[in-house]
Amino acid sequence: MKKVMLLAVVLIGMVLVQGCNYVSVGGGKGGDTNATNLQIEAGHVIHNYTGRNHLFAFGFTLSTSGKSSQSDNAADANGDYRDLFEWESSMGTLNEEETYQEGPEVGCYGKYGLEVIENTNLFVTVFGGLTTVSEATIYSSDILVWPYEYKTIDNSVYSVFGGGLCWFIGSKQEWLIQIDYDDRRGTIGSIGFSKPF
Repeated sequence: MKKVMLLAVVLIGMVLVQGCNYVSVGGGKGGDTNATNLQIEAGHVIHNYTGRNHLFAFGFTLSTSGKSSQSDNAADANGDYRDLFEWESSMGTLNEEETYQEGPEVGCYGKYGLEVIENTNLFVTVFGGLTTVSEATIYSSDILVWPYEYKTIDNSVYSVFGGGLCWFIGSKQEWLIQIDYDDRRGTIGSIGFSKPF
């Protein structure tokens, strides 16, 4: 699932970059993941000669896990020990100990921006998208024979929504700085470069 989504993001991104006039890279930490994150964004500013300019963008995001498991000896409840895990679950002998992310959380988003005041090159933006991550849950057993612990792995999908500011600076608007905030990743700062628009 994650590999298919990652491939789709890369392919869509390659197509969109051809028509883009800016690219930015950034990162941050916080939000529900409380993990360090990276984002790459490509977009296009549509110049409106009779009013405010519009911004459209597409981005890819990657967040590292902020948690790790304390147990390396848990039995695989998705594989060889599935029947035993389900039996113990039906008997009520399992206790949930912790849930953590296994591997990075990846996703993509779309962004729209509107220039705050004409000819200022300062945009207020809103964006939304999806991320996916493998999450593991450790269960301890009340039965005092091996396996003492089980591990289940599930793929989870989360929504991402937020907003921010994007400002094009320089004599020809060749540089940009962005600050974004969303529910999943927290605060993200970005810098980038653009073609004149």
